[in-house]
Amino acid sequence: MRLLENISGRFILFICALALVVSCSTDEQDEDFSAFVGTWISTDFCGNTSEASIVIALSSRAQYDLEVTDPNNPQTMLGAIVEDNNFTIANQIYPNSFGEAVTFDGTGELRGETLAFSLTAALMEIPSSCSGSYTKQ
Repeated sequence: MRLLENISGRFILFICALALVVSCSTDEQDEDFSAFVGTWISTDFCGNTSEASIVIALSSRAQYDLEVTDPNNPQTMLGAIVEDNNFTIANQIYPNSFGEAVTFDGTGELRGETLAFSLTAALMEIPSSCSGSYTKQ
């Protein structure tokens, strides 16, 4: 009798574990965005020769794949959607230090070890665009 109870208990645990594994799996493959994630440095962004950096991390917001931030302005976290080796930052509005609304949009393309990044910031509907090449640190 004890053997039957032991087998029955193990069988129930097995069925529960199997149900958990099956319920957690999906038909979609999780995409790997690790090639984008990290700190990136540029010496030509917006025509400057001094270093500019961006930090790219996995997004905690469901509608985005990645978050792109400037370490000097960490409160502006731009959400990006990835497709293949490209990401897109759709129009997102953040206040500047004076409380004025600034609209951001941009693109990034991973080319081997280099990230080509372009960003447009528009204040009062007057856009200012910059681009440059970044390398991962």
